[in-house]
Amino acid sequence: MSRINGKIIRVGIAGQGRSGYAIHAEWLRKAGETYLITAVADQLKERRDEAEKEFGARTYADWRKLVKAGGFDLFINALPSPLHLQATIEALEAGYHVVCEKPMAGTVIDFDLMVATAEKTGKMLAPFQINRFQPFFQKILEIVRQAIPAGGNPDQRLPGLSAGRHVQHLRHKGWAERQFKLFDLEIL
Repeated sequence: MSRINGKIIRVGIAGQGRSGYAIHAEWLRKAGETYLITAVADQLKERRDEAEKEFGARTYADWRKLVKAGGFDLFINALPSPLHLQATIEALEAGYHVVCEKPMAGTVIDFDLMVATAEKTGKMLAPFQINRFQPFFQKILEIVRQAIPAGGNPDQRLPGLSAGRHVQHLRHKGWAERQFKLFDLEIL
């Protein structure tokens, strides 16, 4: 049996849409016996029923009830993007490690709040980025790092990659643009 430090990592997944189910739950299922999905939250009854059947997981219509009930070590935040901040902070404060879908936060201030909460609680906080080791992503990261002088201010980004500019712009744009434009918050 494959385990981390001899322990099975119990997982609670908030959100069973495309990311929560097709990416996270599917990967956890293939990871062998290292992870065990013990709890799932989703507003849709059919998704909860499916999670009970496939994983034997406890299910909740509200992610807050999942966090309060506990019984897991790792909280996967695959909720809709506007809920990432609140759910991540509440899960960290409840004592869980968190993997959060992207975009993690709508602003740099919100992202900093997430990081500060993780540091305060001593829990791991990690963005989920499946492309991080793909050649195109590594090239983007290389270009961005070259644009920031060694020891320089991380706010000195390439033209057009200013998070503040994008957050202002996003007030007038839709979700697809929001998902793409805030991507730079996670690579710096």
